[in-house]
Amino acid sequence: MSIVDRELSRRKLLQAGAAGAAAIAAADLLAACGGGSTSSSGSATGSAVTIGEPTAGGGKPVRGGTYNVGMISGGTAETLNPAFIISYPDFFRGYQLYDLLFELDENAKIKGGLATSAEPNKDSTEWVLKLRDGVTWHDGQPFNADDVVYNFKLWSSPENFGHYSIAGLVDFKGVKKSGPLEVTVPLTQPVGDFASLFASFTNFVSQDGATASSFKTNPVGTGPYKYVSFDPGKQSVFEWNTSYWEEGKPYVEKMIVDSSFTDESSRLNALLAGKINVLPLMPFNEARGQAENGSVKVLSSPGLGTYQIAMAVDMAPFDDAKVRQAMSLLCDRQAMIDGALSGLGEVGNNLFGGFPETHVPYYATDLKAEYDPEKAKALLKSAGKEGLSFDMPIAEAGPGYVESATLFAQQAKAAGVNVNLQNIPTGEYFLVKPGGYLSRPIQVSASIPYASLTAWYRAYLTSGSPTGETHWGSPAHDKEINRAIAATDPAKAAEAWHSVQETQLNEGGELIFAYPNWVDCVASNISGLKEAPCNYLNNVRMLDGWIGK
Repeated sequence: MSIVDRELSRRKLLQAGAAGAAAIAAADLLAACGGGSTSSSGSATGSAVTIGEPTAGGGKPVRGGTYNVGMISGGTAETLNPAFIISYPDFFRGYQLYDLLFELDENAKIKGGLATSAEPNKDSTEWVLKLRDGVTWHDGQPFNADDVVYNFKLWSSPENFGHYSIAGLVDFKGVKKSGPLEVTVPLTQPVGDFASLFASFTNFVSQDGATASSFKTNPVGTGPYKYVSFDPGKQSVFEWNTSYWEEGKPYVEKMIVDSSFTDESSRLNALLAGKINVLPLMPFNEARGQAENGSVKVLSSPGLGTYQIAMAVDMAPFDDAKVRQAMSLLCDRQAMIDGALSGLGEVGNNLFGGFPETHVPYYATDLKAEYDPEKAKALLKSAGKEGLSFDMPIAEAGPGYVESATLFAQQAKAAGVNVNLQNIPTGEYFLVKPGGYLSRPIQVSASIPYASLTAWYRAYLTSGSPTGETHWGSPAHDKEINRAIAATDPAKAAEAWHSVQETQLNEGGELIFAYPNWVDCVASNISGLKEAPCNYLNNVRMLDGWIGK
């Protein structure tokens, strides 16, 4: 489907309104996956069309006002406990309440957060964290080394999502305070990219003594916004932290996060009606029409996150490597991007870390996923899985999720595969429970960027990974990944990481079909918010924005 035809459909969608959206979207999907499409390793079809600017306006910052943020609901399972943050609303709130030891800058490179540096010994088996001076908690207490030591104690528990990114690498019992603002961290093996392990939302820093109970009643962080109230799946309220360590920020006094939305149409209508003024993670299929409309600002930037179809390698029918390979071969990635992401993305090759032009160190730019339905059909026949049929859950849990699943189901027919799409409530999609997120045989999902392959593979593809949706970890695979993590010589690291990625491309369960653009939408009077490859809204930096008159 051409970019012109797609844009005409989007205009029809706007003219038809919410009532006609479903019919037009269905027509778009069928046209985009019409069977004769071929994959491309180049840029997405729509990448030459500008959708807004990376930055929402300029001028002199104005202090005061209220952010009204609309988020698709995470349901009653929403939480402010950084140990269990997983849904989009939780993620958003986490970046307002808490800080990280290290952060990603706008180019997805490591920069200091609550830690200003990480210094290794000779063989990188011990690291010293130097902490930022002058930081205070929301209750006025000073941030210091005791807080960080306490967080390592929390992260030592397998119940904490932050555990898995560093488990098996950190000697938790040996972590110690070596100065008022200094922590020494001994490791069980060399780690070349140690700081990158702490630049993820799974490792937000909590106050010394924080408990599961205190996170429910009065969570205390060092972030740019302070807790006022929280009603899971409905609304949360925060006020600015006037003592934040980034001097003069935030500019906006109050933030209300409405996480009661269960569909994208009502969320967009709320923005257009002025009921909300920030819409993070805008649906791709609305971006072009709203940019042309001009009544709101659409921000867009190429991104280092991923969109994938995750297959659990230990659950039938995907416990057979031939079946996983077949699923990858029958996926026309460019058609997925054109149809589900409205052209706003780059082709994925089943690999975390970026695309050839923009990527983290050691990303294997030479590895490419194939599109070959006939080869897929032959693989399924050799595996005794001709006429394969399976269920796949879908929900509007993220932009393009439903469209991606619908397109994949359509493409699978070319290999005689029947994908039965099962609608589930949006608020249940990311529930971590038996049969829920992290325990389904197959599902559409997305990842945020990480600063290194070390961080990415620890988060997704080692035993017990916090977001290990494919259950890839095994002693043999962990050994291969840990060999790459331990390589501190650049040449040896490049060779080791290439081997890891080649295994993942050929045998893994992550069918990464796209590196999507980050696309957000804000009211016309909001300035200062910025889009960047590192994450949506430049790593959710609401502290940079202000509201004009």
